Amino acid sequence: MRSRTSGMWWGTALEAPDPGLLARFYAELLEWPIVHEEPGTAVVAPPQGAVYIAFQEAPGYRPPVWPPADGAQRTMMHLDFRVADLDEAVAEAVALGASLAPEQPQAHVRGLFDPAGHPFCLCRDDGWRSVRTSPARGTTAGCAPCVRASGWSPVARRGR
Repeated sequence: MRSRTSGMWWGTALEAPDPGLLARFYAELLEWPIVHEEPGTAVVAPPQGAVYIAFQEAPGYRPPVWPPADGAQRTMMHLDFRVADLDEAVAEAVALGASLAPEQPQAHVRGLFDPAGHPFCLCRDDGWRSVRTSPARGTTAGCAPCVRASGWSPVARRGR
């Protein structure tokens, strides 16, 4: 976008039955402050700014299912967080209210669900990069099992 300039914020918004509760979960997990809260909306952002995660109230919210299941609400997106100590990060997330996903397809990645049921991944920092680019295949983002489970294909997306 040409209208964006240096220092402008960007982010994502997650639907939740209780945005304040979910914002407090991620604020504790990431050690980011809640920078805005009003009825139906809460926002967390890192101290250095420029990025945020907003949480918006969604009446009738149904948590997504991961891995995908026919006829169930699919995950439309999820968050990946790179961590130095996977076991410690999982224990901390669970203590804050997350739950471990029943399927764990890679040794260096743990899939969890936040208190609203959104899946997120903790990825051990062992030299693995979260974004890989290949001129022949396009760009893939996120952890490999999550990309495979989503059915996303960089080759198929380029043809759109």
